[in-house]
Amino acid sequence: MVISNELSEMAELPMRNYLCRNYDICLNKAAQANTVFGCEGCRKFVRAEKQELTSEELGGMLCLWGSVFESRISIH
Repeated sequence: MVISNELSEMAELPMRNYLCRNYDICLNKAAQANTVFGCEGCRKFVRAEKQELTSEELGGMLCLWGSVFESRISIH
């Protein structure tokens, strides 16, 4: 059985916990060090608090979505 390059690359990606309050800090440190990071075994995990987006933040996200995926999305 042959595994495609795409699947083997996906298997090499580290697990990341986007719900962690410290995620952005860890991501910035990894970016500055030019390294890949993962959250496996991290003892600093703290669940992020739920936040409401302002209309400006939501508008920015929708604009980014359109730029990245070349499609429009709307919220009614």
